[in-house]
Amino acid sequence: MKVVILSPLHLELQACMEHFSDVRSISKGAYNYFTAQHETNYTTLDLIFRETGAGLQAVSQETERAIRDWEPTVVLLVGIAGSIKDAGIGDLVIASKAYGYDAGKETEKGYVARPDVVPTTPLMLELAKKVKHDKQWQRFATGTGYTPEIYFGPIAAGDKVVAFTGSKTYEIIKTHFNDTLAVEMESIGFAKICLHYPLIQCLNIRGISDQVDGKSHADAGGSQPKAAAVAAAFMRGFIDELDPVQFNFSAMELKPLVNQIMELLLPMLKMEAGKEIGNDLKEATNTTIRELWTKVKPLFIEEFEEYKEDPDEDQLVLIKAKLSRSLKKNETLQQELSALLNRAQETPAGQTIIQNSKNVIHGSNITVGGDFRLGDNIKKG
Repeated sequence: MKVVILSPLHLELQACMEHFSDVRSISKGAYNYFTAQHETNYTTLDLIFRETGAGLQAVSQETERAIRDWEPTVVLLVGIAGSIKDAGIGDLVIASKAYGYDAGKETEKGYVARPDVVPTTPLMLELAKKVKHDKQWQRFATGTGYTPEIYFGPIAAGDKVVAFTGSKTYEIIKTHFNDTLAVEMESIGFAKICLHYPLIQCLNIRGISDQVDGKSHADAGGSQPKAAAVAAAFMRGFIDELDPVQFNFSAMELKPLVNQIMELLLPMLKMEAGKEIGNDLKEATNTTIRELWTKVKPLFIEEFEEYKEDPDEDQLVLIKAKLSRSLKKNETLQQELSALLNRAQETPAGQTIIQNSKNVIHGSNITVGGDFRLGDNIKKG
């Protein structure tokens, strides 16, 4: 199982990697990652680390890239944050949701909030709560000098450093996002990217390095490395509890996805079996269905060629099985096909048209609305 661990700052990433041995550098195109393997009581994890840089845009881009490059099961954002309320320096805040405070609008009457909110998935929150109550993670935090409390609550993010309580940004947060526990510059960007990948589980873990009004003093006192170490310690305890069985929901969703894809494409597969596969179902003017076909056809080329030679139900079963096996290994493709399937199903049936086809379909009833062409003659519907 693959786990991506992202940190905005170098000191945060170093704190995470120090918990693992034999960490190696690896390149994916022009981008550098670090990898390690980690044995737990449940499985062997493939860990991938990357420093994202600070800020919404940076973390959004790097989260998207890491997901596409590695197709992980879990993505963690681990770093430091400033406390808005409750949590003290050296404590932990686990994001129950992400707020984007920059989503509001300045008007003549003042600031109007347009809340940008992304919740954390229940599965990850429940696992984090289990780690908290088991307290096994604390053995990884013994060198930090802190005895951390753990809080679950909203983390607000925007492109501004909130350094004192008299700032306009702080006022906006306290007025419109008043249950916020901590503030940083990445969480909403991270959460919004994760939202596009429902089969991937994401969690934001933050060590508190300062209170808003005392930021400069706390930073000067070395609180950032210590807070990063606390966040990394919880991260280590958290991944030790990752059990692949917890994530079998993706396999459960796979069967209906495959069934719906086959149901949608089957009439075209039967027609296409009489021609070269390179035709790519050009008769279908529904571009979504063509795009769906383009993505799935490489997964069962050999089985489809067999079906062209011997078009019976047994060959269709083999095609379906090959599609299922291929998608089980590629969650990103699962998500892409699911989105295409939803789009195709939203298209009215009358908009799926067959053009320029010389196929004869026997034993079928075809209902036509409006004018249609039969041979070279136009018939009035």
